[in-house]
Amino acid sequence: GYLDAAIRGSNGPVLIHDDTILVMDGDFTVAEPITDGVTLESANGACHTTISGTLSVDVGGVLIGAIRRGFEIHGAIGVSAGVDASTIHINWNDIYDVVTNGGTGRLDATFNYWGEDGPDTVGFVDVHPYLPVPSCTLIGYMDDYGFRVMEAITFADLLLRGLPVGKAELAILLMEAYGLEFDDAMGLVKEYGLGLAKRAFHTADTLEEFLVLLTGYKKSGGGGGGGAADGGQGTYTIGSPVPLFIALADPFTGEPVTDAIVSFTVTRMLAGGTPEFVSFGVLAYDATAGGYSFSLDTTGFAPGEYTVWIGTDDGRFVEYEIVLVE
Repeated sequence: GYLDAAIRGSNGPVLIHDDTILVMDGDFTVAEPITDGVTLESANGACHTTISGTLSVDVGGVLIGAIRRGFEIHGAIGVSAGVDASTIHINWNDIYDVVTNGGTGRLDATFNYWGEDGPDTVGFVDVHPYLPVPSCTLIGYMDDYGFRVMEAITFADLLLRGLPVGKAELAILLMEAYGLEFDDAMGLVKEYGLGLAKRAFHTADTLEEFLVLLTGYKKSGGGGGGGAADGGQGTYTIGSPVPLFIALADPFTGEPVTDAIVSFTVTRMLAGGTPEFVSFGVLAYDATAGGYSFSLDTTGFAPGEYTVWIGTDDGRFVEYEIVLVE
């Protein structure tokens, strides 16, 4: 548990090669300079392991922290003069003090959290990308949502901007799946709503399918439920067939849609306002008619008014009223 003693042991002379110091959970203070190549990492990440004091790196070949293996550091980190800083890597830590590169070459200090004020460095220090939230929080986003590192960073940025979690998550998924820019992804979510956009994303396999599901098929033909093209009421004798029909077109190209899933449901309202499901089924595409059709057999139906719902797999539906008489 004594970090200075561990660093002295790693410096030599007995342990002459590059060693690894694994620091268990707790708070540690360090003053011993690092004079031999070493990997310094925590057992369970920055949210469990804190280092105070001064970390002086007097040699190359040093790694401080790694993903899930970083530290919360409340002391200065300095690379001494003449040291090849390009061989030193400081990553996945929560750093609350200055990092100074007094050596030669670029010091890698990427993927660290630097507090709310951002990075504080002296000399040639590479800090981008840096974590917008503490490392354990960001790793939690990766675990909870299945994000890769850069996706989790973007997600964290969106939450800091005040975006709700659901919208931020969907925006990341759209950007990753379809190569959309952030503004385009968020524009679609805002315009069509989170629920519809999420449903379209989880249904579609391609960007084109997603956009079709998002905007909806264009209704290009009238009729349906035996009514008129404008959805007016139709009257039929019980036992006679009622033609159900709808024609769909791609909202972007205007071409007929021939592979949609179109279903129907017939209901009527009983006394007391209770709905009764009477019939349901699927409309098949009729190339000759140029749309989806079904002949509804009304044999055995009771006289009265019925509602016909014709729904498509883009989540939308049309509604018609029919009247059956003796």
